[in-house]
Amino acid sequence: MLRIRTSDGLIAAATHGRGLWTEPYFSVLPVTKFLLRGTWSGNNTALQWEYSKPLPVSATLEIEISTDAVHFAIAGTMRASENTLYSFTDKPNGANVFYRIKAIEGSGIITYSNTIKLFKNVREQSLQLTKLYPNPVQHELHVDFIAPEGAMIYQITSASGQTVWRKKEQLQYMGAYQRSWAINEINPGVYFLSIISNGKTENHQFIKQ
Repeated sequence: MLRIRTSDGLIAAATHGRGLWTEPYFSVLPVTKFLLRGTWSGNNTALQWEYSKPLPVSATLEIEISTDAVHFAIAGTMRASENTLYSFTDKPNGANVFYRIKAIEGSGIITYSNTIKLFKNVREQSLQLTKLYPNPVQHELHVDFIAPEGAMIYQITSASGQTVWRKKEQLQYMGAYQRSWAINEINPGVYFLSIISNGKTENHQFIKQ
């Protein structure tokens, strides 16, 4: 079963005997040979991506920008070269924007990079646990957060400080994420969810019914 929730762009897929997988559409990596990264630098955004091998020189690269990760416009174009590393600087109108790279080869083959979301506000680029729901929760816990690239640790601890659940993940780019976890095996009570990245921790209390 595959469903897309248009209100927040969440993709949900039920797997036979393996629970429910969810992911926001703008963080799903398409079939691609390259990874896009980006940061704000003053009023400009600085993008960088690298291919595993040079593209055909006939290829065109389109740098696409969006405010909702659905409708994209072209922010700039460049021709492929013998290099594998590319960079691009943009000056967007908004403070929160999405980017992706579209590579069009002369043969008609099109590949996309991952889509990243950049926040001009420095605070927004750091780790934030923005939403935890439902609360109280019975079966599945949903979490929205903003995180930098790198190693992530998620853990649930009881009110007495005992860790009852723990998970690790390697994030490939800075951006907004959503995760869902089944917590049926956790006993009813008061708990704290912690997300940890680069030595910083964000906590949120919730009740398991």
